[in-house]
Amino acid sequence: MATLGSLAAALALLAAPAADQAVAQVVLRWQAVTGAVAFELQIAPEPSFAAPVVSARVEVPGYRWSELPASRHYWRVRSVDADGRASPWSEVKPIESALTAPAPVSPAEGARIIWSEEPMTAAFAVTRSEILRAYTVEVARDPDFGLVEVSRTAASPMVSLPLPGLGVFWWRTRGTALSGRETPPSPARRLEVLVGPPRPIAPGPSEAVPFGPIALRWQPWTCVTRWKVSVERPGANGGEPAWLAEVVAGEARFVPRRPGTYRWSVAAVTANGVTGPPSMPREVVVAAPPPLPAPWPLSPGAGDLVGKDDPSAPVALTWKPVPDAAGYEVQVAAPGELEAAPPIAATTPRLPLQLPHGALAWRARAMDRAGGASAWSRPLRFFHGRPLSVRAELEPGAGALIADGKDSTTIVIRLFDTEGRSVAGVPLTVTATDGRVEGVVEAANGWTARYVAPDGVPPSGGAEIVVEEREFTARVSVGLRAPASRWRLGLLAGWQTNLERASAPSISAEVVWRTPWLSDRVLLAARAGTWSTSALLPVQPGLPTPLEATARVDPLSLLALLEWPLGRVTVHGGVGAGVSLVQLSVGSESVLKAAPSATVLLGASSVLGRGEVFAEVDGAFGHLDTSLGQLRTGGLFVGVGYRYRP
Repeated sequence: MATLGSLAAALALLAAPAADQAVAQVVLRWQAVTGAVAFELQIAPEPSFAAPVVSARVEVPGYRWSELPASRHYWRVRSVDADGRASPWSEVKPIESALTAPAPVSPAEGARIIWSEEPMTAAFAVTRSEILRAYTVEVARDPDFGLVEVSRTAASPMVSLPLPGLGVFWWRTRGTALSGRETPPSPARRLEVLVGPPRPIAPGPSEAVPFGPIALRWQPWTCVTRWKVSVERPGANGGEPAWLAEVVAGEARFVPRRPGTYRWSVAAVTANGVTGPPSMPREVVVAAPPPLPAPWPLSPGAGDLVGKDDPSAPVALTWKPVPDAAGYEVQVAAPGELEAAPPIAATTPRLPLQLPHGALAWRARAMDRAGGASAWSRPLRFFHGRPLSVRAELEPGAGALIADGKDSTTIVIRLFDTEGRSVAGVPLTVTATDGRVEGVVEAANGWTARYVAPDGVPPSGGAEIVVEEREFTARVSVGLRAPASRWRLGLLAGWQTNLERASAPSISAEVVWRTPWLSDRVLLAARAGTWSTSALLPVQPGLPTPLEATARVDPLSLLALLEWPLGRVTVHGGVGAGVSLVQLSVGSESVLKAAPSATVLLGASSVLGRGEVFAEVDGAFGHLDTSLGQLRTGGLFVGVGYRYRP
């Protein structure tokens, strides 16, 4: 047995564990012993072998353990001869854990990665192991990996991961064995992700753009919320700063002050306020803007009189705003001296100025942001102060009025100075020798007023309208005639349709009385008319030939009218009620019946001779039902007529 014991010890010293690539087993081998017919093997997690996990008897000097231990184990072996005698146990040998994490290779400890695109990925390399079927890389913001930001598993020891953002990170690895068991994690490595220079997108390199706001755009990154944009004008001394701004989007709006070449760049600003490297400078050529249109002058307008109430008050020159104008220039002077007048700057399309009294002219032009000027507007001449009137034009609306205290006409008054210019805005007095003048209102081309005739014809047979403006006086005569009767006799002809099958010419006679109500604008009228129509009826059963049906309608109505004078034309509307006498004949049979009716009308009239001509549209309502048939007596009437004043 001594010989067996020494041999067993020698065998243990020669044995060593190995990994089988195909089945991932631990292989134990030792030297064969002369005279041994078997060997006994033990594997335990502790060197005392109090609880062995493997106790095996084999007949060859080797053993395959199908486990891959996750921790250190120990093994020993002894020989058994043909008589069943066992040698002493060999020396205890360790079996190191086969499930160790793959070691990190790159990036190196403390490596720096520049964020230059999106999505930003990094390649992580680990050591290859024959017993691992997968490799996992984890990235976290703390070395204890309390929260894993990103993780990826791959079959290759080269794993690409998207980076979660900017800042300091730690990364580690772990593996998955062929049996499916995972290794513990490897030690962590420090990694820093820094922001890089952004990539400009537009405008393109040396691109020419029109004058105006320019959209500077670059490739935005989700890990950056602020950007610093710098614009300069290239020059001999390195450049002239033109604009510097911080924005929160991947675009900035730059407004150049003048045309030329500009160079711009952009840099990312991290969350902790650190500015990264700027992008490559990019030039953009700003073309000169097209000339602006000339302004359109508004006031004072041509021929206007301003400052009549307070000649010392400032005069506001106004014009329509010009799109894209950065400012304006104005010239104002005497009409013959406008070209030599120095321009006055204005920031808005309104410029109040203290001006001298007398005849003046003014014009304006627009200025763009580049300092360019538009053409001058057309000059407008006006008068500042109060010019003297030397001539007046008065136009009464009617040649002769009824002297009843109510008949009236419109007056148009125009004043002119010594140069024939229209004088406007001055206080004037308008009176009449007989009758009265009401409602003097300044209009676009002078003044308007209303003259009301007196109640009775004066001994002179007429009246005068008198216009006074300071020392100037003008007069115009108005013819008057005695009041006519309030009664009118009228005749109206037109076309009548009942909006069904009946349609025919119609004629009516009327008697009208103008009441004194509502300033003589209410009229009462009695009207009688007639219209007739016929139709061929279809062949009736039992009759060899068709029958002819005729209808004659004589409407009788009382009307109330209300007039609205509108200058030379008077509009009137009214309502009425009455009856329609209808004679209906079919063949040899005839019937006469009366049907109630109602009327709504609208018309207009104008004075003509001793009366008035008028046009009218009537809408009537009525219906007749007889043994011979039914007839709609109302409908629509359109006609013209004349009312004579006795």
